[in-house]
Amino acid sequence: ARRLDDSGDDLASSFKPQELSNTAWGIATLLSKRGKKDASSASASTAPDSDCNDDAAAAKEEDDSALRVLRWVARALRDRTSEFKPQEISNAIWAFATVGFGSAEGGGGGGNGNGNGNAG
Repeated sequence: ARRLDDSGDDLASSFKPQELSNTAWGIATLLSKRGKKDASSASASTAPDSDCNDDAAAAKEEDDSALRVLRWVARALRDRTSEFKPQEISNAIWAFATVGFGSAEGGGGGGNGNGNGNAG
């Protein structure tokens, strides 16, 4: 059976290496800016708990979606390495590192999407 994470692999295969690299970079930039905004607004927040729970649920859903796309990019990078220029590889790796993708702390899993960071 095909994993849900694999559903984007067909789409990712139609992306050029620069487009994949830019996608990963954009996700990392968005998440890092959101993280800074969330941290500053959390201390000043007077919203009811239900609003906080809704916001947390929405953020979790966004994080899960971002992680899924980063896994697609990582698999494309692994499978099509020879197509990527050094700058495109560098940008993708920067994006992965920025969000902690592939690290135990970031929960990214990386590799084949099985959550243990192994590529095989």
